[in-house]
Amino acid sequence: MPTFDLDLDVDDIIYEMNTFEKKEMYEALRDDLGEENLIQASIKGIKIDIPNNPSLMDEELLKALLKIFNSRYNLSSEEEDYLINFSKKF
Repeated sequence: MPTFDLDLDVDDIIYEMNTFEKKEMYEALRDDLGEENLIQASIKGIKIDIPNNPSLMDEELLKALLKIFNSRYNLSSEEEDYLINFSKKF
């Protein structure tokens, strides 16, 4: 079988995908990896999927988000509003 050497950036591919294609890709990866390879949590209908072997960037982002969440009572109203409005972009 022939092999190909392609220089593709995953971020570029994902950026070009529409929502339906992203959902299809997610489902295909989930099926390929198996549910046992995902850590799942659900908070009022919000599903969180974290790979069992997260990348360093995944770990750093998750650590930062959890630190904010765990310190939520120390946030000012302005900081809360900023974070809520920022999250609406996604």
